[in-house]
Amino acid sequence: PGSIADISTTLMGCVYTGLLPSYWARLRCLKEGLEVSPQLSMNLDQGIRWLSPLPVAADVITQGAITYWFTALGCALSDVGAYFGGK
Repeated sequence: PGSIADISTTLMGCVYTGLLPSYWARLRCLKEGLEVSPQLSMNLDQGIRWLSPLPVAADVITQGAITYWFTALGCALSDVGAYFGGK
């Protein structure tokens, strides 16, 4: 039998990995709240078109998508900075 720490770690691991992606999807689809400025939307649309020759749907650039990608980019850049800063 496992200890309370082992059981709680397993349970929280299942809950964390099961629920976190659902919040990513909810955040990605968020359209209400602050409006995306037309200039930012146009710049992001041009950047996406430069990266991908495939057509991009009009609803790809939403407030939730921008929030999600800047959050993910911030996490990745902080990890890289911590890696190189710790060397």
